[in-house]
Amino acid sequence: AYIERYDARPDRFGPDSLTVAQAVKVDNELYVRDYSKCILCYKCVEACGVDHQNTFAITVAGRGFGAHISTELDVPLPESACVYCGNCVAVCPTGALYEKKAAGVPERALEQVREAVLQTLREKYATIGDKMVLSSTLVNQATFSFVRTPLQAFTTASHPALNFFPGENRQDGTIMAGGLFIGGSSFTPNLSVQNGFAASDDATWVRGRHSIQFGLTVRRLQDNHYDSFFSNGSYTFPTLQTFLEGQPAIFIGALPDRANSYRGFRETDITPYIQDDWKATRRLTLNLGLRYEFVTNPTEVKGLLYAFVNPTQDPDFTHVSNVFQTNPTTKNFAPRLGLAWDPFDDHKTVFRAGAGIFYDLITVRNYMPAFLFAGPYQVGLQIQPSFPVPFQGGAIPLIIIGEAMTYNPEHTPYVAQYNFNVQRELPGGIVLSVAYVGSRGENLLVPQENNPIVPTMVGGRLSYGGPDPGSTPPGTAGPRENPNPFIGSLLFSKTTGWSAYHALQVYAHGDIARRLRLQLSYTYSHCIDIFSESYGLEGNQGLYQIEDPHNPLYDKGSCNFDLRHVFTGNFVWRLPFKGNPFVTGWDASLIASAHTGVPFSV
Repeated sequence: AYIERYDARPDRFGPDSLTVAQAVKVDNELYVRDYSKCILCYKCVEACGVDHQNTFAITVAGRGFGAHISTELDVPLPESACVYCGNCVAVCPTGALYEKKAAGVPERALEQVREAVLQTLREKYATIGDKMVLSSTLVNQATFSFVRTPLQAFTTASHPALNFFPGENRQDGTIMAGGLFIGGSSFTPNLSVQNGFAASDDATWVRGRHSIQFGLTVRRLQDNHYDSFFSNGSYTFPTLQTFLEGQPAIFIGALPDRANSYRGFRETDITPYIQDDWKATRRLTLNLGLRYEFVTNPTEVKGLLYAFVNPTQDPDFTHVSNVFQTNPTTKNFAPRLGLAWDPFDDHKTVFRAGAGIFYDLITVRNYMPAFLFAGPYQVGLQIQPSFPVPFQGGAIPLIIIGEAMTYNPEHTPYVAQYNFNVQRELPGGIVLSVAYVGSRGENLLVPQENNPIVPTMVGGRLSYGGPDPGSTPPGTAGPRENPNPFIGSLLFSKTTGWSAYHALQVYAHGDIARRLRLQLSYTYSHCIDIFSESYGLEGNQGLYQIEDPHNPLYDKGSCNFDLRHVFTGNFVWRLPFKGNPFVTGWDASLIASAHTGVPFSV
């Protein structure tokens, strides 16, 4: 185990750190859960989430030293959303999760049959430019570039017995039984081809005390995706015996005639700018700039865009013409201002200040999941399914959307950054800088449940899922606030987030002796937000969301990555050895750093 290999000593954290240990859980016929070996790496949670299975049967319960891996509401594994895919067992690095051996079956009696997966990647890049000196004060540069980044993955074998949807031209599905895996990958075929065409023209014009830069960039993006998330289908049999009897427990796969996940997104980015570096006086320099970041409302080349326009009433997706209901980039003006001032005209003291607005454009990686797995593509989960042809009889499952984006974001996320610093050359050649640095993020994307479970009162506050508010994963069943009987969980990222950062920074450097150079820096800062995780398919994996969907301020607190104090220092000592080349020119150096820890909940 890793704890023995690296001689870890968890007892140094005190007896409370050992309270997460649990009795070995053997509540099903396939897997054993020994959480006393768990190191809280969250790999199993991610594998059960968007990384692989997307069932969210495993989650993180508790806080601080009480954090531990559990099923939703700590129910036994057979009563959870687990489909016994085995992904959590495969990624566990410590052996906390492992398979039970099939009773009476020799270990090599049956072999795992995995079909080959072929991936291809051929990237292409081309750039051409022309720089012209039009006059002694005017220079122009024009550039055109092309980038193509394709990625493809598919299975190479085919077996009629694994074709669960005859006549739909799908690749082989998979079968999991008694710890055995038969078939190809549940995530192929997969295709991603991005073509980017960019043309830009930039000019620099010097006139008197002004140095003016201006230009325009136009970029055309063609983004083509095909992600067959379980489109081929996967049967799960609890035991080898049920497999031989043809009695599966669960089937997950795209519904009949709803397996088309191809999307070809098209958009055009237009970015003009102008900046003036103005030497206002001998002691004062100003930097003034304005940038406009406009993106056309993206379209789909075949018109395959479907969205929930009115989740409280719509029984299904609505066909739409654009990715967004309204274009969120029409007001993306980004001004910039900076100054440098020598107040005493001695070149030993300088005041600097700057401020600017910087937009984080909503790009394909953000909105793609919302449309890739929406109509005309839909994955369904069937309990006690028909075999070997699934979805024979029974009700069509509720529509569930996780890790998507709202259809009407209204605004583009941005951050306003501002700073002020004073730099002074002290006697002895030491240079000291003292600065204030701040930023304010607005309209940040945060995941928020749009059809929350009816809350219950836990510990004097409303809980939207289990003992810990927000601990119920997306897609978990339960009575919901939305009266619409056709939909389940709707986890959308909305532009309701914000953040704030304030910091005092002190920096000094110089030669403190003839052969000794020293650098010291210290930062005292505080970062506050309402959500510090990622979103979409960028790392959140559906684990976290706004705890109270009706009151985002409930999550206000220090950022997860907040480091209140940070110190760094280093010195270089030029050794005084003289003589032949083997002893001259040597330096001795030391780098030291220290910082406080990140916050955690209790």
